[in-house]
Amino acid sequence: MMSDFEALGETLRLARESRGKTVADLSDEMGLPEPYLQALEKGDMASLPGLTYARIYFINYARTLGLDDGQPVRVTTAAGNEVGELQVSDQIRRGSVMIPHGFGLIYEGKTYGINVNRLTKNTNRDPIGTPLHRFVPCRIEAT
Repeated sequence: MMSDFEALGETLRLARESRGKTVADLSDEMGLPEPYLQALEKGDMASLPGLTYARIYFINYARTLGLDDGQPVRVTTAAGNEVGELQVSDQIRRGSVMIPHGFGLIYEGKTYGINVNRLTKNTNRDPIGTPLHRFVPCRIEAT
């Protein structure tokens, strides 16, 4: 099982690759040595100068890829995709995406939040038939 840092690093690596950027490209843009960026993508905190720096590097890495608080993003899973507002937080597990259940309300023709049911397959159920909305792999992209 991946650690939180490995999962976050994997998310950033996929975002970088989907934009056609190399580690060298980001190193030039961010002014960070390539080995630091490679360590971030692997979740290798021991190769970085400390946890405080690692956190700053992760945030700057995401921003360099165009992912920032409050912006619209597309969340894509095997079942579909939804657009919603990104909120970066250290209140949930690193490398995770949290979508509160019950969002996706349509009121007076406007949709509020992401409907998690549209992002999970009807085959994602526990043995008694309850939908499983946890641990669904997804990709986040700026829209």
